[in-house]
Amino acid sequence: MNAVVDTNIFIDFVSGKKPFADNALRFFKESMQCKHFVYLTDAVIYELEGKKVLEEVSKIILTGLKNKGKLVFLEATPQQKENAKKISTEQGISYADALIALLAKENTCIVLTRDKHFKQNLSFLIDSFKPEDLV
Repeated sequence: MNAVVDTNIFIDFVSGKKPFADNALRFFKESMQCKHFVYLTDAVIYELEGKKVLEEVSKIILTGLKNKGKLVFLEATPQQKENAKKISTEQGISYADALIALLAKENTCIVLTRDKHFKQNLSFLIDSFKPEDLV
């Protein structure tokens, strides 16, 4: 399965908060064991930098996924960014979430997230799941 992983799943993992961290860990372990491909967007990297956890996430998760060939980086084009702005305005959601959903759709991915508005506002575009739905 191909999954664009939202910022909150990485935050769950590094926070250690049970059971969310355990579910995220199981998903990432399964990914490294060839069950899933993890897609990372520039929007998620920006959010992780803002929350000061990118370095920790990189050391623990991203390096392992990259070494196993299970990490795919998605960088939005100017046109995709414009489309995300439009979706954001129309759906009343953040630009970052609109961009994540758009990139997931265009790359035939699901979105792995805990944010309810992916199901509420973006289900017309993509399918979203929590880690425990997949592990």
